[in-house]
Amino acid sequence: MRFGDMLEDLAENGGKARRKEWVDEKVFVTFVDERLVILSAEDNLLHPLTVSTGDVFGTDWEKVRLKIVPFNKKG
Repeated sequence: MRFGDMLEDLAENGGKARRKEWVDEKVFVTFVDERLVILSAEDNLLHPLTVSTGDVFGTDWEKVRLKIVPFNKKG
């Protein structure tokens, strides 16, 4: 999806998004207190997102889907 579509979706529905071209799949953007932030792979902290022209014109934005890991319950 395009950057504007991603912003609109996050603003309306919440959640997280990322670019497909980002190597680290743990990196994502989200809104916190009405500000767009990014989870940094370097320090695992949220930082204000500095948007590049590549981000604005990129069409590879996608919602981050939760990965469900099965829980083995010992009986």
